[in-house]
Amino acid sequence: VHNSRVVAQPGWVDGTLSQHESARFREPMAYSIRASVSSAERPACPGCNVLLVTFDSLRADRLGAYGYGKPTSPALDEFAQRSTVYLRNVSQSGSTIASIPSLLTGRYPHSDRLLDDGHLRPSEQTRAEILSERGYQTMAVIGHKFAGCQWGFCAGFDRTDMDYSAPESGAGTLARAVKMLRSHEGDEPFFLWVHFRVPHSPYDPPPEFFRLFYDGPKGAPQFYGGKLEKLPYPAQIASLRSTYAKRGEPVTRYQALGGQLDLTPSVVEQFGALYDGNVRMADEAFAGLLAALTADQSRETLIIVAADHGESLGENQRIGHNALFESVIHTPLIVHVPGLDGRQVDAPTMNVDLLPTALSALGAKAPDGIRGTDLLAGPPPADRPVFAEYSRGQVLRRGKWKLHRNKHRTQLVDLAADPSEQLDTSALNPKVVAELTSLLDGVRAAAASDSTPEDTAVLEKLRALGYIRDGRPADEEMGLRPSDP
Repeated sequence: VHNSRVVAQPGWVDGTLSQHESARFREPMAYSIRASVSSAERPACPGCNVLLVTFDSLRADRLGAYGYGKPTSPALDEFAQRSTVYLRNVSQSGSTIASIPSLLTGRYPHSDRLLDDGHLRPSEQTRAEILSERGYQTMAVIGHKFAGCQWGFCAGFDRTDMDYSAPESGAGTLARAVKMLRSHEGDEPFFLWVHFRVPHSPYDPPPEFFRLFYDGPKGAPQFYGGKLEKLPYPAQIASLRSTYAKRGEPVTRYQALGGQLDLTPSVVEQFGALYDGNVRMADEAFAGLLAALTADQSRETLIIVAADHGESLGENQRIGHNALFESVIHTPLIVHVPGLDGRQVDAPTMNVDLLPTALSALGAKAPDGIRGTDLLAGPPPADRPVFAEYSRGQVLRRGKWKLHRNKHRTQLVDLAADPSEQLDTSALNPKVVAELTSLLDGVRAAAASDSTPEDTAVLEKLRALGYIRDGRPADEEMGLRPSDP
């Protein structure tokens, strides 16, 4: 199982890294970095189609374009070669219901109060509504229930297809997306959003994909093979755990979606291979979607690839998401603008940047209240703070430092020295804690200032009475071990 790799920013105050030291924490680059776009070559694509492709639970570091060494993503990697790859992108939350609103509105899910009992507020203007007002035909194909219309995410779409079979394969979503794409008629440009369930659990790749990523000892029991393959999923896990425990492997308890799992290292390794197989399924579906574009559409379509959140695969004793660790919030962002050459951008970006960036490419102005920035105007500064949250927990990352905060505690992680986020270093770095806390408070205060005091008072009273719940679970499970002073 590979930890999520974080590219440290050199030159952060109170713990500055030398050039030599900072180089040790950089991602491997698949091709050369080009960190800026001059005003002369800044792209404009007025009237272009827009294709937004989101993958549920796709972490960045399981793609070749982000340095992964296994063949999970040949189609996405080829697409990345002719697109802009943002290496340090962060999702705004660790669950689908909380993250999708930021992708659609360019705002923070909880600080901006986008959610009312998990539903997107009707007053929030979405990407689909903005493009519909500009004459676009707007279409959505959704392959997972937590990204669906029942949460208010279909506002502004002329047509939607949620006729998925749970859990839907990548091929299933692809078939519906191609049908929707081919139904586009007339001269108006289209906006198509396709949300794939894969690689979200259940990790259910075909056997050949699992074997592509798992080459265990000969004769070792595994998810695919022999009698075990015919057992239900929970029975498979129990049988594997029991077998490897009898062979002397330690059993560790992991937090997982829907409960807890007792696993051994070999079983965790196989979970990673299953996940990689799901990523490969997602990649094949993406290849099919690109192939469905006509030649004209390929030349005239802005294509954005993103994810709502990532996935822990053993890090922090977790299998799944619903947290704010790097394995969950470090997600891919790949943008193809017609006429712009491929490049990698080594600067901190966020999913809230997608909306203003797409509108900029189309020659349109982003609405007021957007939290993101137009990435086509140039990369954000190296010390830009990035932010993610649940309703009662937030993180702010700047350079190598990451501040975790919830109602119980505030903790500081040095990602350069501790990429798996095990140690709380706040006692050793009080100045960093103070500065990041101030930045975090500023982010939240700026968002809260958009609400009237009357609205805030009423909402807080309703929350206290239990009538309103802001989205999904809070990230309240930090409990990092303190560093020795």
